[in-house]
Amino acid sequence: MREQGREHYNLKNKVAYVVFAVLVILVFIVVCLIFFLKKNREDAAISDLEVTLEQGGVVNTSWAIDALDLRPGSSTEYTLIVHGKESGSYAIKLDFETDEECPLAKYITVTVKCEDEVWTELSLEEFLGGKYVERDYEFDTNEDKRFTVTYTMGDAGNEAQGATANFELTLTAHGKGEEAENA
Repeated sequence: MREQGREHYNLKNKVAYVVFAVLVILVFIVVCLIFFLKKNREDAAISDLEVTLEQGGVVNTSWAIDALDLRPGSSTEYTLIVHGKESGSYAIKLDFETDEECPLAKYITVTVKCEDEVWTELSLEEFLGGKYVERDYEFDTNEDKRFTVTYTMGDAGNEAQGATANFELTLTAHGKGEEAENA
């Protein structure tokens, strides 16, 4: 009888060890899966957009920002690489436009930077309401400047659940010697 009790006890221990090992493996798989999915989502959200500036022309380029899907406390960053083919001063304007309602706009803060200099930080609602960013910038010949546009979602209530933001980001630039009428 005592022998059966030991076998039963050993069997219970083996089952407990197997269950514990399976749980540890499952937790490890879930953590890896979450990390992988989050990393892929971040990689997909970061986009490099490029334009080239020349003194003799006007650049007017738009990018569709479709389904900007943010959660409270999260952010997405877009990088604009602006290449100054010729040296000189350029007027650069970033504008935000949409043809539809954007319920998330009041919860999203937009930060625009050139290199490490913050140009502005406003709500997307303010930008979609007509505000824009415009600055003069000096470029050397074949110089690249990195502009970043970061969208950060603050605290939002239930009305923001499942909502997305769709809009266009437009970069307009021309050499300071150019007439702004084409801009």
